[in-house]
Amino acid sequence: GARPRHAQQTPREPQKGKDLTIHLDLTMEEALEGGKRPVSFTRLTRGHIGNMTRESKKVNVNIPAKAKNGQSIRLREMGHEHPEGGQVGDAHLIIRIDPGEGRRWENDSLIQTVEVAYSMLLLGGKVKISTPSGKSGNLTIKTDSRIGDRRRMAGMGYDGGHLDLELVLLENDELSKAQIKALKFLKDSGL
Repeated sequence: GARPRHAQQTPREPQKGKDLTIHLDLTMEEALEGGKRPVSFTRLTRGHIGNMTRESKKVNVNIPAKAKNGQSIRLREMGHEHPEGGQVGDAHLIIRIDPGEGRRWENDSLIQTVEVAYSMLLLGGKVKISTPSGKSGNLTIKTDSRIGDRRRMAGMGYDGGHLDLELVLLENDELSKAQIKALKFLKDSGL
């Protein structure tokens, strides 16, 4: 007779554990310097009966000198284990560089806010600024500038990159009587 046909079983691909994302916060100085940094995180590991348990892990990671904000460093097989065994996932260490007071990152650009009085936005003038590297100077504000206008300072940002200075309105906590009188005059004159 005819032999029964058996469906050919294809071997299952071994499962891989899920990847893990870890963040490492650094100052600009630490990121420029690089070096070994301790990193702590929690990952899932397989227990004896297949239950998953949390494991705290601490490793020293070599951060390259002049690391970039948002840079990812792959830590092979430091992620989660799969419940059925197989390959361990990877951990992805994302570097976050503290831009400092009054600054923020936009992709690779460092943006620094510069507070400007309303009268200076309209009439122009100079305002004192300090760069991330500690240099200070005067920024010329052009007549009829607007909130949100930017000035690029080549080579003055992180690791010699650009620094974009963004104009924001100076907030006055309390106006003097002379300032209130001047503002009322401007209001009455239609400005």
